[in-house]
Amino acid sequence: MEVSGSAKFLDDVLAENLHVSGNAKFGGKVKGTEILLEGNVSVAGDCEAEEINIHGTVKMEGELNAEKIEMNPLWRCFIREMGGQQITVKKVNSISSWLKPFTPTGLTVDSIEGDDIVLEMTTAKVVRGARVKIGPKCEINLVEYKDTFEKDSSAVVKEYRKI
Repeated sequence: MEVSGSAKFLDDVLAENLHVSGNAKFGGKVKGTEILLEGNVSVAGDCEAEEINIHGTVKMEGELNAEKIEMNPLWRCFIREMGGQQITVKKVNSISSWLKPFTPTGLTVDSIEGDDIVLEMTTAKVVRGARVKIGPKCEINLVEYKDTFEKDSSAVVKEYRKI
């Protein structure tokens, strides 16, 4: 399924491949194999796939769950919970980069759980993972890690511990 422009879905959406380019509002759960969200997307329920790529602004009231999550927040983003094997939230240079100094950019999330986690521009209450790398512009209350933990000198991590 492909959305180019604007769309509103009242119920759950199940699509093997979902590509949103523009604005979309999902009133229920979103489930697929590969999901690409570009633009401004709102999801009232959970979002689940094998692979999810987000380039833009998202608001997810439920859990975002995928084996691989790659995210490039362009403005303020909110996701209640994230879970997956590989989770990457990074700044990627784009045409809209020149606006970023003037607009708040980043991800706010209650909790992130995964195996390999690399974060930039993220505010989180809890991050749990095997290998965790906290990069620039991050504010994390608690990091729990199994194997390795790295923190950029500019990042704020209030508490971290090996489990």
